[in-house]
Amino acid sequence: MIERVRRSLGARILLLAALNLVLLVGIGLAASGVRLPRSLGEMLMQSAEPRLQDVARRIALDLERTPAASATALLDRYAAEFRTRFILVTNDGRHVAGVPLTLPEPVIAALAGPPPGERRRPRDGGRPPFPGGPPDRLGPADDRTGLRMPQTPARLISVRGGPKTWIVLRTPIRFADTA
Repeated sequence: MIERVRRSLGARILLLAALNLVLLVGIGLAASGVRLPRSLGEMLMQSAEPRLQDVARRIALDLERTPAASATALLDRYAAEFRTRFILVTNDGRHVAGVPLTLPEPVIAALAGPPPGERRRPRDGGRPPFPGGPPDRLGPADDRTGLRMPQTPARLISVRGGPKTWIVLRTPIRFADTA
């Protein structure tokens, strides 16, 4: 059977056409910005990222209408809705609201990353990585307030002991009772 395919001109043409089609699809996916995940965790984060950003934006907007003393109650309400734990901490890992947990070192390191909207340093050639500045990292406007919250990519962090999986989302927070 394989010998007949090797000899058949029609089979060779079909094989070459199929290879060209695979190559064109690969080039099209690369040009449209589709990234292939390197791990299962990265694949999960790619599919969950829009939903995670939406929940973070909802929490941030609700916190703007909530006094700081009531923030834990608000996070408890979200925890019941999504059946997970929410913690609000500063970039240095200081607990602000939510379940009081000790943060592992990898989580604190992820919190201390570059702030939202910071311009990246130029690469070796001195040229900035984004001509004209970084891409717009603001999410869609909230229906009620019209505010657009900055969005940074969610990071999945796995640690030993205690809660094993952490998702870190960095977003600015302002409480209703702060100026």
